[in-house]
Amino acid sequence: VGCGPNGRISALARCSIVNYNGDIIFDSYVKPSLPVTDYRTKWSGVKHKHLDGAMLFNDARKKIRKLLLNKYIVGHDLKNDFQAIQIKPHPLLVRDTSICLALRHLAGLPVNKNHR
Repeated sequence: VGCGPNGRISALARCSIVNYNGDIIFDSYVKPSLPVTDYRTKWSGVKHKHLDGAMLFNDARKKIRKLLLNKYIVGHDLKNDFQAIQIKPHPLLVRDTSICLALRHLAGLPVNKNHR
């Protein structure tokens, strides 16, 4: 979602984490610290009603950090997710399909990075 003037500040509004087997270990709407000015519903799926009573950002961040501590994190273009959650995991624990050619191949994504 977007906060601030014209929704230009990206903020976390939902976080879902699955384990190696695809089991959901965390899935929650998250109320950003700043007032939301653009829900970006077309892309995020998030609506105003989803954030009513949602977990506060700082509480969600603590829980997410604890869940991810010393774990391998696999995903696509994770820098945006890490920025939204405000965490910096150790680079050796991050496997990003947007830059790792072997993972791109395994995921069936184009190996040529120009196709991002």
